[in-house]
Amino acid sequence: MRPCSLRVVCLAIGAHCHVANQKHPWGTPRQERPNMAEPEGVGALQDHQPARPVLSRQRSARQLWRLAMSAARVAGMLQHFSSVIPKLEAEAGDKSSLSSSDEAINVVVRVRPLNDREQGQDQLVRPSAQQSEIEVLASAANEKPKRFTFDRVLGPESTQADVFQSMKVPMAKFFAGFNVCVFAYGQTGSGKTWTMLGSQTEEPELAGVAPRAIAQLFKFVDKHSAETRAEVFVSVLEIYNETLKDLLASRGSTAKLEIREDRLLGVVVRNLTLTEVTSAESVGLILDRAMAARAVGETSMNLRSSRSHMIFTLTLHQQDRQDLAGYTKKVSRLNLVDLAGSERAKSTGATGDRLKEGASINQSLSHLGNVINALVKTAQGGGNGHIPFRSSKLTRLLQPSLGGNSSTLMIANCSPAEDSVSETVSTLRFANRAKQVQNKAKVNFSPQSQAILDLTGANLQLKAKVKSLEHNLEVERCRRYLQSVDSGSESKLAGRIRQLEAKASAEATRAAQLEQCLQTQGEATLRLLASAEDVQDDDAADAAPPAAGSFADAAVDLLEDHLTAAGAARDGVVTSVEQPSGAGDQALSSGRASAGLRDGLSAIQQAASHRESIASAGLSSRTELRALIAAMDDERESLLEYIDNLLAVVMDRCPDVLEHR
Repeated sequence: MRPCSLRVVCLAIGAHCHVANQKHPWGTPRQERPNMAEPEGVGALQDHQPARPVLSRQRSARQLWRLAMSAARVAGMLQHFSSVIPKLEAEAGDKSSLSSSDEAINVVVRVRPLNDREQGQDQLVRPSAQQSEIEVLASAANEKPKRFTFDRVLGPESTQADVFQSMKVPMAKFFAGFNVCVFAYGQTGSGKTWTMLGSQTEEPELAGVAPRAIAQLFKFVDKHSAETRAEVFVSVLEIYNETLKDLLASRGSTAKLEIREDRLLGVVVRNLTLTEVTSAESVGLILDRAMAARAVGETSMNLRSSRSHMIFTLTLHQQDRQDLAGYTKKVSRLNLVDLAGSERAKSTGATGDRLKEGASINQSLSHLGNVINALVKTAQGGGNGHIPFRSSKLTRLLQPSLGGNSSTLMIANCSPAEDSVSETVSTLRFANRAKQVQNKAKVNFSPQSQAILDLTGANLQLKAKVKSLEHNLEVERCRRYLQSVDSGSESKLAGRIRQLEAKASAEATRAAQLEQCLQTQGEATLRLLASAEDVQDDDAADAAPPAAGSFADAAVDLLEDHLTAAGAARDGVVTSVEQPSGAGDQALSSGRASAGLRDGLSAIQQAASHRESIASAGLSSRTELRALIAAMDDERESLLEYIDNLLAVVMDRCPDVLEHR
């Protein structure tokens, strides 16, 4: 069991236990439900209500188990969708593969060489060297040459490989899941069957469109067999005298073929034999068997003239090998149509059954021409909009290929002989009208995957629309917000801006004043320092300026000198005691001189200390002033940055107010 399924079963078992215990969502048993305020009489009425039937635990468990199994299956489908839908969503986003693009019918003209019967006649049909134009020369003197332009024109020297080069794009579309139709048109004996089937010999260069398409199909299947599961089916039918015939039906088969409409494949033939094939060789054998059963006859213009329209169909089913449910299944069809040629009884010499066959062929081709004309008129905006597809079996079967879900290639075969010039001109005119028909080809998915793709595409469109609506809603909100800003709000905002401007101006003035004050204090400090230096210079004018040291060092030297003099005076006093009185008077005078020196030294020391205190105070004041100036500069820069940010916010929200100011 898958993990998601196991989670669902666990939830179901938990729900069963919850019901078995009869737990109320509030977490208390039902009989213990808290009393609520009820109107008078309501409780009495509830007491007389009949009891509700309660399912047994076993029955409840069985129902929950079935529910869990259903949920598990749904979970498995969702898990499968999670791997398939991204691929489908990628294909839904690819416009080239899913969108019904209009494309015109591609027309290739092939001119065959002259046959044995036509030898000696003039060749009036001349393809251009550019392989896109063809010219039909005048067969009479009073006529003018006629020129036509097509997708490609092949001359008499063209080979079967040259013709199949035009099948490159249709085959690629067939492999991608598109319906493709290739039909050969032209008068009898113009080379239609040769172009479509080629020679029955073993020479591969003579193989026609059908054998080459079969070989390329199985090469494609073998190349992509690792990632894609492919199945190929074959069916062959003919329209003979407006009667459908299954060319692969067993002998004695009485099944009646009926044309019906299918939702996926479009127009289909009920009871038609559909044979699965696995190789190109098996398809070749089936094609040989169908050609042996096809109606052919001899006329004066062709020894083996096709007396019926043959439709050879290859049906390709493709599906991802990882997709087991078939959500990526694609079904495409390749219809190879060999039409019977238009003929004139005078030219073919047909009588009896051949004449009847020719009349039926011409009638069905005439209905085909009417359908082409109606489609062209409708595309040009004319006509009544009715397309006569049901006028014949041929037009009914070719309905998807003419203006429908198909990519169509028409190969117009022409004879260059002079006696066939009128039929050649008629064929070229028909082809010129056919190339104006627009088809709408698309990939043919299975109904399930097609529904998923439709929903995925709708989901993508809705997501894009939601994004667009969200964008429009945001624009509308902004517009309404701007409209809600009335004149009063604008005036308030303008007043607020003026207040901020005034505050910024006041802060700028204050910063300038502080800066000026600091500058004044700095100048005063400098003057004080200069005066202190002048005092020091005056005190030391008589002494030689010290080479190094400060004013305090000079004061200490002076003090030592005075102390030396004082010691000498003391010695003199001692000596005077021992000597006569004259010497004592001299010592007394020396002592008085020493006292005077002490007083002078004290004054000098006081002046020195005062000067040093003034100098240190000046230096500290200068440092504090510089720090204060730097702080004021930082504050001013912060204030200016705040004002700039505030103005930017105001400009972003209400630009009209600033422009007005």
